[in-house]
Amino acid sequence: MCGITALISKEGEPENKNLISKVLDSFPYRGPDDNGIDYVDINEKIIFGHLRLSILDISEAGHQPMYDHSGRYVMIFNGEIYNYKEIKLKYLSDVKFKSGTDSEVLLELYARMKEKIFDIINGMFAIIIYDKVKDEIFFTRDRLGIKPLYICNLKDEILLCSEPKAAVISNFVNFEPNEEAIFDFLAFGERDHTDSTFFQYVKRIQPGTFGYIKKDMTIMYEEYWNIKNNQTKHLGNLKLEDIVDKVDELINDAIKYRLISDVPVGTSLSGGIDSSLVAALASKYHDNKFTSVSAIFEGEEVDESKFSRLIVKENNLRGVFTSPNPDEVIKELDNILEIQGEPIGSMSPLVQYFVMKEAKKNNLTVMLDGQGADELFAGYTHYIDTYFKELSGNFHWRKLYRKYKEHMAFSGKDIEHKKLIKIMLKGVLEKFLPQKIYEYRIKNNKLKLFKSGVFEKYYESSRVKLPKRLSLKENLLYSTTISSLPNLLMYEDRSSMAFSIEARVPYLDHNLVEFMASLKTDQIYEIMISKVILRKISERYIPEDIAWRRDKIGFAAPEKKWMRKLKKQIHNTLNENSWIMNFANFNYLNELFENFENLNVNEYRYIWRCYSVEWWYNKFSNS
Repeated sequence: MCGITALISKEGEPENKNLISKVLDSFPYRGPDDNGIDYVDINEKIIFGHLRLSILDISEAGHQPMYDHSGRYVMIFNGEIYNYKEIKLKYLSDVKFKSGTDSEVLLELYARMKEKIFDIINGMFAIIIYDKVKDEIFFTRDRLGIKPLYICNLKDEILLCSEPKAAVISNFVNFEPNEEAIFDFLAFGERDHTDSTFFQYVKRIQPGTFGYIKKDMTIMYEEYWNIKNNQTKHLGNLKLEDIVDKVDELINDAIKYRLISDVPVGTSLSGGIDSSLVAALASKYHDNKFTSVSAIFEGEEVDESKFSRLIVKENNLRGVFTSPNPDEVIKELDNILEIQGEPIGSMSPLVQYFVMKEAKKNNLTVMLDGQGADELFAGYTHYIDTYFKELSGNFHWRKLYRKYKEHMAFSGKDIEHKKLIKIMLKGVLEKFLPQKIYEYRIKNNKLKLFKSGVFEKYYESSRVKLPKRLSLKENLLYSTTISSLPNLLMYEDRSSMAFSIEARVPYLDHNLVEFMASLKTDQIYEIMISKVILRKISERYIPEDIAWRRDKIGFAAPEKKWMRKLKKQIHNTLNENSWIMNFANFNYLNELFENFENLNVNEYRYIWRCYSVEWWYNKFSNS
């Protein structure tokens, strides 16, 4: 894991090296072990910058920018190629390597295979490579966007970098807020669903995409991976038992790969199914006593300490626990928001920050995490609602009754016939109501959040896909590639990097993702229980009390308690003259503050989002 940047200019400027230094200085935590800045072309128009967090072969041999053995290619790289040893043996056995890094293997593979590397490599990555012969730059991001890469194109100058704020802090571009991004965030909680960022001129390189910057400064993009086009065929007849066995194998393989490291590895442990399974399997394959780090909130609704402690005991882990209180949150809040660099949608990333802080205290440099399991295995409650509505809309009412009955039995509740009828009606109405009427309903629900005219000015249905037309399968794929998961991965990258820690996500091994995406809806919900496939695997490795637990929390924050502690600070910030009032309905916000003690989570989150945007705007408009 590292920080990378490249500056390409039509005319080489003497101050370019200083600008690259400023970019790297904006995220020093991304690579504390080594750094390098080099002009990579003969005309000094292209400059690469790199900060290194040493993971594999921590010697100086891993220094970047890195040159291949022919001297033609120069690379800066952020991430890990987990199968680099196999690649070395199969494709590069004739190459004399100077290091034991995956970086060198990747560079030599590219020199030989070019874009065909995507058929071979398994990992998370952001890569920039300069070809001296063609005088062009190749850049790419991993299939699911685990590692970040951003671009700011000013025509005569192009900047690539690991964090969007760097373009502004380095003065490469002036600060200007992206108003459409702010609207989508406030209205729908969406923030990484397009290639836009909150910074007007900074774009996100999309996952599963590579590109070339030609010598005339034109940019060409091409998609190399799409979840819909990489589904395994002929899985429709697989029985649940066979699916469970195959997924078990894929998860085990993914975790073994992600334990490869020359520095200490640990894992985040919430006590939920996803992280508990990762912890159990990682401890099984790890040579020494494995360390888990958990955030616990004893006495709070979101506390999962009894489950995380059980996993620690059952797997003989070295369990480390942190319990951030409201005063600690207030003390660290500005630093957390600055590290994130863009507005954040809830307080959950704050918990992740404290977990990573504790991991750093315990000398961990790599942390495994259960991110992605909810999207792959249908873990969120709203997926069940989507499936029920889908069955109803297709008039599969007998099947709906059977599945609803299974779901209620697992939940320990009696069948509620009134609720079932409501689901049936809602499913039919949502399918057959014209899209304009459906959007009108959405608009009416959102209008109160905004000052007059704002919703009409910024709302565009093609930019924010509303859930009406999505089947369960479409919803899962949308959450994995566009909506939920990209957002969570960004939070995790910045929270872990704040402490120079590499976060690895076994559930997002592309082999596992492609297999799960290939299953039919009825295979995912063969039994109407959330994450039934993962639960059946988990019961082989962790206690049944966790594998089959009914509640879901994850690394959740005691948001109500923290928000109440922050009320005065937030209220003072969100005054009538605040910049956010160009969007938000000041009167509605005042109503929420008057009833602050009795708000629901969504209302607290709306206030939080307004505060987060205002904090971000003030930070960067004054920088």
